[in-house]
Amino acid sequence: MALKQNIMNITTDGAARERDPVYLCFLKMLQDAGLGKNFVKLAKGSSAPTQVYLNARPGYYGSKGAAIIESTLMCIVDLERTPTESFAPLTLSRFTRYFLVPFIGAHLISQDLKCAPEVAFGEMLESVDAGDTLHPAEDGDEDLEDIMKANMDARRRERTAEIAERRQAEAKAEEALQIENSQKMAVRSKAQRKRATEIAAQRQAEAQAQQAPQIEAQKSTETAGTASEPTRVSLHRAAKGVKKVAGPSVSGTSKEDAKEPELVQKSSPEARGPDERRAASDAESTNSVPPRLRYRKTSPGRHQ
Repeated sequence: MALKQNIMNITTDGAARERDPVYLCFLKMLQDAGLGKNFVKLAKGSSAPTQVYLNARPGYYGSKGAAIIESTLMCIVDLERTPTESFAPLTLSRFTRYFLVPFIGAHLISQDLKCAPEVAFGEMLESVDAGDTLHPAEDGDEDLEDIMKANMDARRRERTAEIAERRQAEAKAEEALQIENSQKMAVRSKAQRKRATEIAAQRQAEAQAQQAPQIEAQKSTETAGTASEPTRVSLHRAAKGVKKVAGPSVSGTSKEDAKEPELVQKSSPEARGPDERRAASDAESTNSVPPRLRYRKTSPGRHQ
């Protein structure tokens, strides 16, 4: 895992690559070939110096080891998502062939010989010819084919796992987004309901304020009508009492005579003077005589 992380760092981080001793040895080799740090010629396969191409082999691991390392690197380095800006204009495959393969070879030799990476890089360059003899990459090599097939299967499984993990992360992100949107909608709906309630209360208050003068006027009218009702009832009852005292009306009686019983009704006998009591007695006598007899009595010229 440490070597894999180191490979990813040195592939994607140009600053980390500049500090690596194997990369510095690689740059020195390019300078000795007259390329300096210019990767333009190295990017073109036909223009790359032969010595650079030969020195890209992983030492005594030979061409077979180079094929195995390159196949393994293709499983480690994601060809689709690895940024190439730090080693442009080289493509990832050429960067792997010219640098990463010898980089891995030097680290493996450093572990084998227990020496520093820069010492291992020099040992790698000196053992290139021996490696081609000891470990050649021949057609029909079943061991090499099995290794490359295993690397491809591992890469496929890793890629499948990455896709599944990414889809799971996307599903979780989508679910979280839906939950967040639902919460936002709930908050928005609550705010809208609160606002609608406030608007309804405000409109109701405005309507009540507009109706208040009319209600007050109506109450005043009802109060005035209620206050005048006893007066009307009293007058009505008084009129009924006057009719009872006056009795039936007599033809030829003047309006002043008709009003006289009302005066009698209103004043008690004790409160009347002698003249009033006498007038009241005469009026009662006149009213007690039937109209026909009263006519005969008041008409002396006619026969009885």
